[in-house]
Amino acid sequence: MRYLTPSILTAVTAWMWHYNRTDADSRLVFPFLDVLLPGVASDPQKMAEVSLQLAVGITVIAWGLAALGHVREVRARRALAAMESGDAD
Repeated sequence: MRYLTPSILTAVTAWMWHYNRTDADSRLVFPFLDVLLPGVASDPQKMAEVSLQLAVGITVIAWGLAALGHVREVRARRALAAMESGDAD
């Protein structure tokens, strides 16, 4: 379950990248991006690029946090097993 959210975000990011490349009439962008970055409000292509960069950044952070959580869990299990067996450092 730890990797479910990063997997979904990866799929959404890939779909956003594909959609923005293939559809000539519309762009898929994050909501309220024009409020956060007024400089890109008039350029739909730039809004799509910034949205994709934001999606990639969120996805990378999600994968990093999932991997970090996995490593912490494995280390905690090993420490608990070592304490139970009496081989604590």
